Amino acid sequence: MNMRELADHIISVANQNGRSITNLQLQKILYFTLRNSVPIIGIDGAEKTYDEPFLVWKYGPVVKSQYDRFYSYGSSPIIEELPESEEYAGLNDLIIQFLDMDVFRMVNASHTHSFWKQNESSLVYGRSNIEYPLKEVLRKDEK
Repeated sequence: MNMRELADHIISVANQNGRSITNLQLQKILYFTLRNSVPIIGIDGAEKTYDEPFLVWKYGPVVKSQYDRFYSYGSSPIIEELPESEEYAGLNDLIIQFLDMDVFRMVNASHTHSFWKQNESSLVYGRSNIEYPLKEVLRKDEK
């Protein structure tokens, strides 16, 4: 379980359900899926998954390696066949819910979270190297 496998799983779920997914959507869905994952995969599952931190960026939290991996798509849908993970199958309904949500609604929602707001002033050209601790990713009632 790790962030790359979760990203692959999200893209696979999008493909299997006839949804397109852009890099921006992937970043927000990674964040909100992990944020809401503890009731489904447990705190241990969330800790194992979070092997690379989200960074504070202009459009909300970003896992840089996954952003870089799909950068060439720009704002176009990611068109790759990637493996689904049985370990994340319980998250599928949540993922589909986020796939159907307007991406800028998720961007705006991520901007309301205290860690992003506290670090917004550190953005340089829309980016920072400020890492989200897992406790700041997970919903307050899930820690």
